[in-house]
Order: sequence, then C-alpha cells, then structure tokens
Amino acid sequence: MMKMLGEPEKSKHDITEDNEPFGRGQRSMTTNNKTIFDHPEIVLSLYQIIEQLLRILAGIDGMRSVLEAIFHKALLYPRVDQRSEALRIIRKITKNEERLADIILISMSSKTLTLWTIIVDCIVECSNSTNIDIASEALRTLQTFVSYTFVN
Repeated sequence: MMKMLGEPEKSKHDITEDNEPFGRGQRSMTTNNKTIFDHPEIVLSLYQIIEQLLRILAGIDGMRSVLEAIFHKALLYPRVDQRSEALRIIRKITKNEERLADIILISMSSKTLTLWTIIVDCIVECSNSTNIDIASEALRTLQTFVSYTFVN
C-alpha cells in the first residue's frame, strides 16, 4: 500500500513548475511515471482501506506510529491536485465521532500531535492550491473539520 503512493525522491528540490504548493514528502516517484491517481477507483479503495486501518489499529499502542506513517504518506505525498480523495476521507473521519476520537487519542498519546498536524497540513496545503476545485474542497473540509471538532 505504501509503495502504491510513491517513494520519495531524495535528490530533488521542492519546486514545481506551476508554483503549486508543495508539501512535506510530496515529491515522489513511481514506476514508469504511472500512479494510482490515474485510476480513481483504486484511489477510492486505498483511502477506504486507510480508514479501516484507523478503526482497527487506533487502540493498539504499538501501531500508532504505523498509522502516523500511513496518514503521512496518504495525505502529504500525493501532489496537491491529487488530494481530493484525501480531503474527502478527512471529512468522513471528522464526521464520525469514533474515528475522530481515534485521531485525538493517537495525537494525544504521542504528545507530538503528529497525526493531527498531518491532517491540518494537508488541508492548509490544499487550501493554498491554484486549482480552484482543490482549494474549494479544502475549504469545505476545513469547515467540516472545525464544525465537528470544536463545536459540541
């Protein structure tokens, strides 16, 4: 699953040709320049698996760093213009009280708030996108995130 999202290119600078925001770990390479993002049904399935991994592994102390790594790769590695499904899964997790509690539990137990920061970074990077669709999705995600997280 991690390999499907790409592997980091260590010798590249974080610069894009079109001035698109560039996130942590975002520059990645894949075999033959093909990515899973060329196939929306695969991307949807992958993010559904990630959601279920959160449900299954959140309560296991030893797996929390694994979840942080998975979320880092899933939310921050894809190019900003390929993160619509990542934003959708953030909204879905945020609307589910149990999954939101899992995110908070993992973030508080690590004391670094790594998972929380990854989610916020994804939303912020997407909101700065020059792609109006992604920026709009990011704002919708932020609205959902704030509504469900900080209001009753």
